[in-house]
Amino acid sequence: MANLEEEASIASTTTQNGRDHEEVPITTSAILLLLPCIVWVLINEDVDASADDDQRNNVHVLVTGFEIFGSHAINPSWEIMKTFDKTYLNGMYVRAHLLPVDYAGVDEQYPQILAKYPNLRLIVNCGVGLPGKLKLEQCARNGLYHRKDNQALVPKTGFCYSTDNPENTLVTKIPLPAIVSEARKNSESDMSLGISSDAGLYLCEYIYYHSLRGAVCNSVFLHVPPFDMPYPQPHLLSHVAAIMSSLTNYTQRSRLMKPVDSSISCLPGVGVSVFVTNPAHPDHILVGKRLALHRDGNEHGVGTWATPGGHLQFGETFEECALREAREECGLTDLQNLEYLGTANIIDEAHKYHCVVAYVAATTQSEPIACEKDKCDQWEWHPFTSLPAPLFSSLSWACRHGISPFVLNFCSQK
Repeated sequence: MANLEEEASIASTTTQNGRDHEEVPITTSAILLLLPCIVWVLINEDVDASADDDQRNNVHVLVTGFEIFGSHAINPSWEIMKTFDKTYLNGMYVRAHLLPVDYAGVDEQYPQILAKYPNLRLIVNCGVGLPGKLKLEQCARNGLYHRKDNQALVPKTGFCYSTDNPENTLVTKIPLPAIVSEARKNSESDMSLGISSDAGLYLCEYIYYHSLRGAVCNSVFLHVPPFDMPYPQPHLLSHVAAIMSSLTNYTQRSRLMKPVDSSISCLPGVGVSVFVTNPAHPDHILVGKRLALHRDGNEHGVGTWATPGGHLQFGETFEECALREAREECGLTDLQNLEYLGTANIIDEAHKYHCVVAYVAATTQSEPIACEKDKCDQWEWHPFTSLPAPLFSSLSWACRHGISPFVLNFCSQK
């Protein structure tokens, strides 16, 4: 939901005597986008979508919208999202839930909603934004939340979580540029869809922070414009259907690409190690202590000090991976002067770990935030010549072989 001074009036179709708004026919493009859902249901007639208790373990996608707020008579976020309830998107069963425009109500109800569905793979929170375009939000802030809700209240501390760093910012792991590109291709008509880094510091950002912090699964927030500003309801539904198709496609692809057991994989991984420097900390680099296993369950490197970094995703350059990992792990969104330093072939036979690592140097003017505390609870600046021990294998290799962000244009090592 946009800030008060920016918020647009939401078009209302409710009559003065309080009758429900008029039903709007769904366009052909919306039907075509939802056709896979219909086919899935037809070939799975034994599934009773109304039997909620029996379906909870089968719910893989949660979508949410907000109730009416302020002086408005309708909230497009719920009118759109409720159409996906009890449907299948790319083989995944969807449930929709209406959320209150109430900080305390969200604090109480949202954890209960999440607890109902133990096998979620995707969460899409939705709210109404400004006229003109749809926006996918890439991050959510802990606060300050000072705009009053429907109960004329704000969070007691001003923050979503008083125990978190007041300046904490959490970032979605979903590659939003790829989602935007695919959704535009899926949309039958021109769709104005962008990526935003300011979710408004109201209930929209508040619920998004809840979703990202809970880390139940991948989460994203979608802002939709008011109806008829400029999209009529059926066209807006068609656009959101295209976005949902792209998000669920990505979710399914990601699941299929993950190795189930590293011991049966004979192919090495490809990763990027990011040497982040900051002029405020001369001759220092950013490192953190690894707390978690690798995504495939491998324990290699737990308890060691490492730079930001991670696995290369399909279609990424080394520099694009460096930007993404620094944003996801450290909340750094201003990396500049990216330069490829070299590569290493890291093999640890004892742990069945084999990864080809690319080293990328980058500078920032910002201070890091631990965005994935289950993996690293604190990032620290340390002199490159006096790093804490023990070092993660890729960082240790770089130090032994002279790869340094302070000595650029280093050639690749074999």
